[in-house]
Amino acid sequence: MDTAMINVLFFASLKETTGQDSLSVMLSDVKLSKLIEKIISDHPTWSEALTAPNIVVSVNKEIVLDDILISQGDEVAFLPPVTGG
Repeated sequence: MDTAMINVLFFASLKETTGQDSLSVMLSDVKLSKLIEKIISDHPTWSEALTAPNIVVSVNKEIVLDDILISQGDEVAFLPPVTGG
């Protein structure tokens, strides 16, 4: 397992909460839950926002519902609920 960059993106209200639109995380191939734990460990004030039940996560532009494996070069995006009309 090589340690490599995983690109993490934040959209809408999560971008405002985190103060940034993206983050690069250095990790070996890990499950999505471990990536989230690492981000929260590095940024504890983001915990509530990133783990809210209405947050959707996509990996490589596909919504994921399971704790899938995240690999080198993957793009993980945190998406808040969409509203509007």
